[in-house]
Amino acid sequence: MFTTQDIIKYFPGFDSRRLFEWKQKGYIIKLAKTVYCFPDFCRTEMHLFRVANKLYTPSYVSFETALAFHNLIPEVVMQLKSATTRKTYSCETEVGNFEYKNIKETLFFGYAIHHVDEQPVLIAEPEKALLDLIYQNPSIKTKADFAGLRLNESGMANFDWVKMETYLTVFNQKSMNERFKIICNQFQHA
Repeated sequence: MFTTQDIIKYFPGFDSRRLFEWKQKGYIIKLAKTVYCFPDFCRTEMHLFRVANKLYTPSYVSFETALAFHNLIPEVVMQLKSATTRKTYSCETEVGNFEYKNIKETLFFGYAIHHVDEQPVLIAEPEKALLDLIYQNPSIKTKADFAGLRLNESGMANFDWVKMETYLTVFNQKSMNERFKIICNQFQHA
């Protein structure tokens, strides 16, 4: 994956019309206005996550996408969802559809740095992905709503509830605390 700035840095006299020609011939894929990749780049889920991180920064993969990555929900997520401190944004590319949901700057934490091809990939920890999801979806507030998420009970057994509770203090919302109690009771005492 590379940007037009990357090309100009190494080849100062580069004629940008070549990018259009290369795209037409299938040598490269245009992901965004100035972001490109080679056709074989997006060969794994982790590569797509790297694209998501790079297309709209700062961001980290979260919500249903991260929950599926951590095997906490059974569904294959068709749209790659990320958290960002910038405004909410979505885009469709040749390699996939990407959605970015706004969170407050104080909530931009709780992700782990993985690597693909020696490049960093930011993915929410399972506890933070679930908190991000319920933060962005205030309609998820009852035991039935949480059951509708179809969270994997065996995966939830490995959940770090203390970490989740610590993260919850940063959200500083009464409604989030109440929802945490519901999901905590549902899975800790199942």
